[in-house]
Amino acid sequence: MIKAGNSIPAGLGADGFYIEKNSLMYDAVSNLAVNIHTLNKKYDNKAVLFSSCGATTGATMIAVNTAIVMSQSGQKTVLIDADLRKGSVLDGGLCDYFRGAAGIDRIIRPSDIPGLDFAPSGTRIDSPAMFLCSGKMAEFIEMAKSKYDSVIINSPPVTSSQDAAAMFMNTDGIVLVCSLNETTKKQIERARNAVDPYAEKYYGMVVNSMMEKQYRKLFIRRSYYRRRGKK
Repeated sequence: MIKAGNSIPAGLGADGFYIEKNSLMYDAVSNLAVNIHTLNKKYDNKAVLFSSCGATTGATMIAVNTAIVMSQSGQKTVLIDADLRKGSVLDGGLCDYFRGAAGIDRIIRPSDIPGLDFAPSGTRIDSPAMFLCSGKMAEFIEMAKSKYDSVIINSPPVTSSQDAAAMFMNTDGIVLVCSLNETTKKQIERARNAVDPYAEKYYGMVVNSMMEKQYRKLFIRRSYYRRRGKK
């Protein structure tokens, strides 16, 4: 079962954010990455924003691992941490770019995953929504799209602030994340209502915190995941 992380670590392979290749969860994230890649190719998209329907859904972890899988498939990928209310311990992040204290070249840095670069949120900023919907954010995303095959954006819950919705106009695709038996129906409805004005960009919803038995039941050929010799 995937658990939510508090923030994107400086080392993307640390703190359990990297799912081992032999795990069932890696298979689930890989399927998600393939679906996103297919939609990106179909609509000539690159920048996909991940937002949650509420707190502690694991949206950050899913965004990170999706970016990792995409980079492993040979796509040059950048992961952008646009949760500006939390801030990060790293200097020269997105907030610093908005302040004019750091240039684009200083913000994006290599991660410890080959083929994956990372842009931290930087020093915390007040009232981030006005910056996230600004021309500077649009410029930053367009720059990222010009240099990378895939741009994954991690954002705060769409139900807790206007920060995520502020970026909808500047992104190509939107993925919502909910948590099984934790996210409420009301939260899901609020999240979908926020996305409705950008329905043409909506890629779908990820259901997180699903146990292995529940996940396997989604497949018709469940025996594929069983040990050889078992029925």
